[in-house]
Amino acid sequence: MPGEDARLRAALMTLVMLGITVGHQLLEIDELRGVPQEELARLLRPSLLALTGL
Repeated sequence: MPGEDARLRAALMTLVMLGITVGHQLLEIDELRGVPQEELARLLRPSLLALTGL
């Protein structure tokens, strides 16, 4: 990842993915459990790409 804040952006990406995993696996949030992985990826892609700086 380019940029001076690359480590911060990488940490934010990690937190987003951890939050989704916790919500899905541990908290069993129905709205996350019922959504296909492809749909989650489609919805998250723009924000994750923005954090990469590419």
